[in-house]
Amino acid sequence: MIVLDASLALAWLFGEDSSPEITALFDEANLRQLIVPPLWHLEVSNVLVIAERKGRITPAELARYVNDLRDLPITTADVSPESIRNDILPLAQRERLTVYDAAYLHLTMKMEAFLATLDADLRAAARRNGLSLLPDGN
Repeated sequence: MIVLDASLALAWLFGEDSSPEITALFDEANLRQLIVPPLWHLEVSNVLVIAERKGRITPAELARYVNDLRDLPITTADVSPESIRNDILPLAQRERLTVYDAAYLHLTMKMEAFLATLDADLRAAARRNGLSLLPDGN
């Protein structure tokens, strides 16, 4: 199981990171179980809309990216308000992360999964907590 964060998904969509490990993650996505917190959909959608608004991508590219993401076998985890208050918020405080990043970290810990992220602070927190990362380096 792999918790997929928005930074890695967007880098893949925009072709900003074509390392063999990331390419394989998405090429073999149907063989792996990808899971995301609910906020992932908002984060990714927001970046796509802003990119289109700023002229970085065209409306047609935005539609293609949305379709590419829709085709990925992604499961959205349930996150209750109680879990946000009792688990994610304290984790954000302890690890000095945003609550958004702590949601990914918490899900990774809860599911005993790999964390797929390019976010340096989130990667560092995952390492401090003994979690497995994708891509492996850094």
